[in-house]
Amino acid sequence: MLILTFALGVLSLASAALASPWVTNSGPTTPFEALISAEYKTAWLIDSQNYTALGEVFTDDIIYDSTDLGAYGGRAEGLEAAASALRALGNGARVSHLVTNTLVLDAITPKKWRVLTYITWSRWVDGALDDITKTWRIFYRCDDIWVIQDGVWKLQYSKVLNMGYGAEAPYYGEKN
Repeated sequence: MLILTFALGVLSLASAALASPWVTNSGPTTPFEALISAEYKTAWLIDSQNYTALGEVFTDDIIYDSTDLGAYGGRAEGLEAAASALRALGNGARVSHLVTNTLVLDAITPKKWRVLTYITWSRWVDGALDDITKTWRIFYRCDDIWVIQDGVWKLQYSKVLNMGYGAEAPYYGEKN
């Protein structure tokens, strides 16, 4: 009975979310697809260093807390602070965020959902591939709150947890 009650509750929230304004003729058709698309777009904007477009995927009052990453992280409050922190991390480097797993945990309301995302973040600087302060790979998990704002899913809160021992110095070998 408990499972049936839970399932009906989730279906009720999902159907309410489907009636939300973010559904477009050319976009995702379910809340899950829309959330995953928003996550991928976030990674793409960061990797392409398009920091001026972060307002498309972050709320103005975003809190991004990656202090668990030590020297490789920090805490930013607000869109401008988050964009500035990401700009500083990408300065002079190439970055790649590989979104590997997404688990939608909880539909808090039809327009506010909690999502866990697992990510592999690589950062490298040509000519400094053996310098752990410039070239690294980190495996982490984000415990996020996404909200529908301006008709699309936007990240409002993210708590990053390091899933590995720390940053690793990837070996790239010689270029071919």
